[in-house]
Amino acid sequence: DDNSLNEALTYLTEAIKRNSAYPETYYGLGMYFYKDKNLKKALQYLQQATELSNNEKYAKAYASCLISDKQYDNALQYITLINEKSLKLFLTAVIKFNKNDFAKRINGSTTRV
Repeated sequence: DDNSLNEALTYLTEAIKRNSAYPETYYGLGMYFYKDKNLKKALQYLQQATELSNNEKYAKAYASCLISDKQYDNALQYITLINEKSLKLFLTAVIKFNKNDFAKRINGSTTRV
């Protein structure tokens, strides 16, 4: 519920103010802001989590957030930390398609009969 989310946000924010060395603190805040569609803050906290630990979970979240923010080249750097081959290939394809404006080319090249 909203009350629990606000309480969690308060605790996580307080931990950050006390210079938490735990990447999960930054990950939690990053995911909160990502789900709230505040990409700027989400990127800030997810990057900090990834810098504190090269954990695959943090890399996935940060790469996804970078893709959402259309920072494709930056996202490619973090995809290398992901061990799941199929996910790595999928995210790389998403980046390549978006970076090259693939959807526009597909839609623009179709002809009507």
